[in-house]
Amino acid sequence: MKIYIKSAVFPISKEDYSLRREIALDPNTDSNTLIALADVSNDKLNGRYLLNSICNNPNATMDTLLAIREKYPSNSDIVDSYIARRTSNPDLLDELADTEGNLGLIYCILINPNTSTNTLLKLYYKYRKQITDIALKLAKRYGISTEVIDDLIEDSICGRCEDTYYVLLNVIVKPNITQEQIRKIFEFALEKALEKPGSYYDICLFLAKSDTTPPDILERLSNEHPDENIRYYALANPNHPRH
Repeated sequence: MKIYIKSAVFPISKEDYSLRREIALDPNTDSNTLIALADVSNDKLNGRYLLNSICNNPNATMDTLLAIREKYPSNSDIVDSYIARRTSNPDLLDELADTEGNLGLIYCILINPNTSTNTLLKLYYKYRKQITDIALKLAKRYGISTEVIDDLIEDSICGRCEDTYYVLLNVIVKPNITQEQIRKIFEFALEKALEKPGSYYDICLFLAKSDTTPPDILERLSNEHPDENIRYYALANPNHPRH
């Protein structure tokens, strides 16, 4: 392999990873050189460090990363994670989401704001037992179906989510949430509040103020909730049976 840049105008052995990594770290190294450096087929261990250096180079544009991915498919387990963090293409993110056995890549897809709701849904049903915070990312999205809301509530109440409180807080404000689902959240939140005053406060406060809260829930909030403010708002709600 022969590389022509300011710091190296002589043939570089594929085995000379220290020099190749030094070149990869140089911010003056151009894109074509970075692609040439990415052949790490003969040493995966050293190759991982080299590939990370290449991908972190400021000249490693999205086109550079995609070219490395196409030219050296065996590098995809590392390069794909960088692509997943940087790309703004939801279709590419959806394609990457089908990759098997690379949870690091899945995390990168999850944190990319360009990941579509459909892709999140696919990942949620595939990885919700392994990635416990995926439910919150999905709960924050608009337009999720009542069936998905039901699964999110069930996972939260059963303790399968990392952020049960915040998942339920995001779900309960959905415009398409059903009365049955509201009741499930209410029963769970009230139980927690009775066990430990102050728990699930914002959820109970939302229910106390909301014009969609059923009268029987408002009545129970006004009678049973340990917090005075929540009892007050529930009683003042026009849907309360007292009015």
